[in-house]
Amino acid sequence: MERKETTSVIKQIAGKWSFNEDFGIGNDTGFAVFKVIEDKIYGKIKVTEQIEGDAAFVVEHQIEGHVEENQFSFCSVRSEVLYSIEHIDYELDEWEGTLTQEGRIVGSSMDDQGTCGVFVMEKISDDISEL
Repeated sequence: MERKETTSVIKQIAGKWSFNEDFGIGNDTGFAVFKVIEDKIYGKIKVTEQIEGDAAFVVEHQIEGHVEENQFSFCSVRSEVLYSIEHIDYELDEWEGTLTQEGRIVGSSMDDQGTCGVFVMEKISDDISEL
């Protein structure tokens, strides 16, 4: 019975999600696409990052992690700045979240420099074709 519940949660997580994160000195907006195999999560997060007082830039993270019941954690295994008007050395991020009863994913993040954030994701579709 517990395995069926976990499988159901995994199917709910797979797909495309809107992504909004506040990290105090700025925010990220974009989307995430997740594929889940057994208890492993793979995918990408593509966001426009706006830090107060700086020009916005676009970054894409390739992520890997794991899912256990309605909890998950994942981290950047590779990040690439896709657009910026100046050179940026981008730090890898880690995220932890919970799939809520309302169908949102909420959680927190931390980068290699110790900057913490809070994010909310809402499912857009079951489509994973952008991976």
